[in-house]
Amino acid sequence: MQKYLKQSLHSFVAVPILAASFALNPVSGVLAQSPIAVAISPDKIGPLVVESTDNKQSDLDQEVQSDLALKAAKVDAFFAKYDRPAEGLGMKLVSTARKYGLPDYSLAGILQVESSGLAYSCPNDKWNGFGYGSCNGTKFHSADEAIETVAKTLAGQSDGTARFYMNKDFVKRLKVYNGEANASYVFNVKWVMNQIDSTPTVPAVAIAGL
Repeated sequence: MQKYLKQSLHSFVAVPILAASFALNPVSGVLAQSPIAVAISPDKIGPLVVESTDNKQSDLDQEVQSDLALKAAKVDAFFAKYDRPAEGLGMKLVSTARKYGLPDYSLAGILQVESSGLAYSCPNDKWNGFGYGSCNGTKFHSADEAIETVAKTLAGQSDGTARFYMNKDFVKRLKVYNGEANASYVFNVKWVMNQIDSTPTVPAVAIAGL
């Protein structure tokens, strides 16, 4: 019996939570308070911690995705308001900006200032709504390719132009991109970015018809 008791005790870890009195209740003849303790099997401690960490990471991922979806919806709502062809590119514009460490609305802002949201793209390239390369020497095969290329350039990760953009903040990068030729360029892009941020989106209940 004593051997069995020792084995049982070894398989559990008692974690006291609150000190309790074990005096007999004079009326009922039972313990006045139950001992407050939790028996936790040692092999369960690790998994519980991992599960908690996974849950926190999952919550964080959901918050990031929700924020990304909201900002993409704002971009699309902004372009839809002015009936621009760039409507529907919100997710690509915002997610690519984040991918390269740029402000969320930066690419959408440039796209609006340069071509009114693809309404007036380069004459020889309908996807180049960014005025990339002054509309010379570059031909994109899709909007996604144009967005990726411009973001990579602004981030200072494109061969041949990286030295002009590296180690600069966003405003200085805008000046390199077109601000030196257009004194109001930085102001215009930032103004559009603020307009996008203040653009309301259609509530989900309205979409569902509730």
